[in-house]
Amino acid sequence: MLNQYTPLYYLAALAGLTMIVGGIWLVYKQKIYIDRATNQVTTEIDIPLVGKFKTNVPALALFALGFVPLLYPIYKSQTQYLTIHGKVTSQLYPVVVYAVVDMNAIQHDGQFNLPLPVLQNPNYAPKIIYVAGANPPLVFNDDVDATKQKNGAIELLPMQITGSQQAPAFEKNITVPPADF
Repeated sequence: MLNQYTPLYYLAALAGLTMIVGGIWLVYKQKIYIDRATNQVTTEIDIPLVGKFKTNVPALALFALGFVPLLYPIYKSQTQYLTIHGKVTSQLYPVVVYAVVDMNAIQHDGQFNLPLPVLQNPNYAPKIIYVAGANPPLVFNDDVDATKQKNGAIELLPMQITGSQQAPAFEKNITVPPADF
């Protein structure tokens, strides 16, 4: 799913890949550093507060640290899911329960479980919709408070659906065949 952060994820992955390839190239080339004061080849680099390193250690560190920006977008792009647990009692069947991307048709009173994706959207306000019976169906909806989740699940209060439906009136429609039939 594309959002406002997708270009930054691609940019971070590209930067990580560049760091990894650059680190491999520096190790392969055995980059050498020349001390300006003595004009001699330096085999150690002294970095304040960190210590002394051999000349290929920074290249290996660049290679290793490149995996962080390369893998972070993959980690962040995975959608998290909550599970909604609830119970419905109804006089009308079937009862269809919707939650954003999934539904569960209940043919008798009972429990239901629905997966609910957690979206990174400031307007994220999931609702649960109950549709009971047919001709015409009764529709009820309720807000789902995603902040009240425990261990990745939201427990809803039981829903009692009451009402009656009359069967549609049977219309007598007799077609008389033609006389030459």
